[in-house]
Amino acid sequence: MPSVQPVRGAASAQRHVFNRAARAASPSRPRPTRPSSDLSRAPICHPARVTVLSPISVNRPEPSRGAAARLSAGAPGRRACPARGAAWSAAAVAALSLAAAGAQPAQPPTPISPILPAPATPAAPAAGAPAREVLEDRPVRDVIVVGLKNVPKQLVLNQIRTQVGQPFNAQTYAADVRRLERLGVFSQVSATGRLFSDGTAELTITVTETPIIQTVDASGNRAVSDQDIAVITNALIGTPVDRFQIDRVVRSVQELYLRRGFYQASVSIDERELAESGIVLLRIREGDRLRVTDIRFEGNAALPASQLRTSVRTEVWNLFTGGVLDDAQLDRDVGALVDFYRSRGFLDARVDRALRFSPDNSEVILTFVVQEGPLYTIRGVRVVAVVPGLGETEPTVFSPEQVRGLMELKPGDVAREDTRQRSLRAVLEAYLRQGYVDAQVNGGLSVNDQLLRVPGTAQADLLVRITEGGRVRTGAVFTRGNELTQHKVIRREIPLEPGRPLDGNQIERSRLRLLDTQLFDGRVPPRLTVQPARREDPATRDVLAEVVETNTGSLSFGAALSSDSGVLGSIELTQRNFDIGNPPDSLDELLRGQGFRGAGQSFNIALQPGNEIQNYQVSFSEPSILETAFTGSASGGFRVRDFEDFQEERIFGSFSVGRRFGDRWSAAVVTRLESIRLGEIDADSPVDLTSLTGSNQLAVIGLRLRRTDLDRLIRPTQGAVLEFGVDRAGFLGNSFEFTRVTSGFTLYAPVLEDSLGRKTVLSLRGSGGFIPEAQADVPLFERFFLGGRELRGFRFRGVGEEGLTAGGVPTGVLVGGRFLAFGSVQLEQPLFADAVSVVGFIDAGTVQEEVSLNELRVAAGIGLRLYLPQLGPAPLAFDFAFPLRFEETDQRRLFSFSVDLPF
Repeated sequence: MPSVQPVRGAASAQRHVFNRAARAASPSRPRPTRPSSDLSRAPICHPARVTVLSPISVNRPEPSRGAAARLSAGAPGRRACPARGAAWSAAAVAALSLAAAGAQPAQPPTPISPILPAPATPAAPAAGAPAREVLEDRPVRDVIVVGLKNVPKQLVLNQIRTQVGQPFNAQTYAADVRRLERLGVFSQVSATGRLFSDGTAELTITVTETPIIQTVDASGNRAVSDQDIAVITNALIGTPVDRFQIDRVVRSVQELYLRRGFYQASVSIDERELAESGIVLLRIREGDRLRVTDIRFEGNAALPASQLRTSVRTEVWNLFTGGVLDDAQLDRDVGALVDFYRSRGFLDARVDRALRFSPDNSEVILTFVVQEGPLYTIRGVRVVAVVPGLGETEPTVFSPEQVRGLMELKPGDVAREDTRQRSLRAVLEAYLRQGYVDAQVNGGLSVNDQLLRVPGTAQADLLVRITEGGRVRTGAVFTRGNELTQHKVIRREIPLEPGRPLDGNQIERSRLRLLDTQLFDGRVPPRLTVQPARREDPATRDVLAEVVETNTGSLSFGAALSSDSGVLGSIELTQRNFDIGNPPDSLDELLRGQGFRGAGQSFNIALQPGNEIQNYQVSFSEPSILETAFTGSASGGFRVRDFEDFQEERIFGSFSVGRRFGDRWSAAVVTRLESIRLGEIDADSPVDLTSLTGSNQLAVIGLRLRRTDLDRLIRPTQGAVLEFGVDRAGFLGNSFEFTRVTSGFTLYAPVLEDSLGRKTVLSLRGSGGFIPEAQADVPLFERFFLGGRELRGFRFRGVGEEGLTAGGVPTGVLVGGRFLAFGSVQLEQPLFADAVSVVGFIDAGTVQEEVSLNELRVAAGIGLRLYLPQLGPAPLAFDFAFPLRFEETDQRRLFSFSVDLPF
């Protein structure tokens, strides 16, 4: 009998055990020479470890007679094979060649189980016979799992496709091993097979379980509590030891220390504790807490430090900020400074950072070292068009001269990033306006590819590369997601006409218009997309508008506190998507919000009691009468206002019909009917009041003209609003006949934008009013007044002329005037994200009987704005104003505020 040969590549210790057992079985036979067809030379793929063990290595009795061969999968460091299936077959063939060699046990065998009879020993196959025939397709008599401690055996069996009673397949067995490895709960998996003389195969899978993490502890943490660390580490408890997950936790704890200002903190794992007890012990060295006490700049000759500071997110330690030194944030700050310089034309700018520590390593001064380089200017603008398949050519829609004319950036200008972006955007908008919705301008080009430096100079050529595409017409406009809102409500906000050139600029504008309606979910903003070309008509493109419905009805409770109006409670029932023609079919439908909904109308009931003002009214508005450009509204109610010298009660009704003219202009005819009663008037009040005691009827018809061009309706940063109005009282024959002319404007302009996109906004406001009739012919409640929020630094209605009694005695009561002039300049600077900003302002204005600016009042001040979305779009406003010019009769006020609080 030839001696048994070990499988090539087996571990040396295992080879020694196997050879010793083979020599004991056949001590007198010489070592044979392998035939050239010896399959043990075949390369083997090892998913885990390939092992050939002696028959005595299995902890159960040997069969009575028969050779035993063990298959094993997986050993690190083995030579790879072309395919896993073929590799496993080669390993099986090499291992099973042991059985083909005819190994015999040295002692009489013992039956493997009392249930199975001892099989007869078959004749040993000839040396060199195909080893696959030894186990391949043999019936599997048993599958044994060895080495389980905590892992359920059923979990292993569920991964095994090799079943008892089924023919053995080496590829299936190898796949079973790979599945067990992928479970992640075993550090080692080996598989062996044994052939019995009755032709059956016994399979053994030996596993080594991955240790389970019992708990996670930390030592050395003084500044960070165990509870804070546990929030990060608790996810490891009860999971197998995974170096990737452990390292992730270590990094998270280090980042926690960085956020707390411990720049030198280090976190490591006690490997011995982990190996012996399964406990992850974090050994922490906190070091000294570093605080940034100052941020400086060196080498910044062209740009002041105040401008550079806006790009740095690292903060200096003070009472309100932690001043944490974070290495990753420092890298981001360096990148932001480089971008800031390059955006202003310093294309070669470089920035580095230096840290200067205090002797006790508790404080650090951060210095950004700047190499500005030269300031680049534009030498010329090169315009090319890119046509697929033809390369670069001249544009056909606009000539190169026309493209250059559209651009703000001209030769000789500084190569500023914002100017370059606006110029390219202007070119793109010109193409989109003509219906070239697929046009691209410098699409995919980096800044370095667009600004081509001229060697040896501080100049660069701007490359404008245009992909024009084809001109398309507007097809159909479809809507999706509007389960309750009618199609027409969405469609009227999209000014695209079928058959007309598809203006790509209107896509974004329409999206913003839909968002401003507040009919849809702002968390998932409306989206408009141009659809692919039609097969039958490639020049026509449809547009799809996708929206997400939201709750547009509300019953709100709130309160308002204002220096002008005192305390005001509020109960309001509002439906922004009202439909007067869709009454509910049942009470349940009404309660579920499906009745009176979907037409985009607005309906409101407001009950607002207060200590100075009481207001109760119902209002309704229709944004599109019969799907035209005409609008309509109506309101009615009761209002009471307590002034210092009298009480005013108004019962009112108002009706208006208007029309939109394009996107910006609108006009309306307004009718106002009121019954006004003045009471609680003292006997020594001015004649302007005493003459109005009791009820007064007023009928007014007016014309309103308005132009709106804002980038957004809520908190605009750019644009203007112009207003003009003319009212005529007495058209129904009541006792008051006069004409009232008013005008106003508001202008917004961004003056600065930091690296975070926060804009410093300058706003200019102005208003004027004039009544041609004599002041005695105009009732006091229709005259002009100033003060409060309209002229900060003065009380509400605290600016005007003093009234006289019938005997000509001054009363100290201000009675307004028939001429008004007001102007305001305000600068708003964001501080923290979009939530907090400060303002500086100058207000000026006057109210007089005669047209004159001789008694102009002026005040200057500062204020704070808090924008809290949960409280509504209006900010909480707090202003300190200091009158610089005033009259002795004026009523001044240092502090003014307005707060709206929903409950």
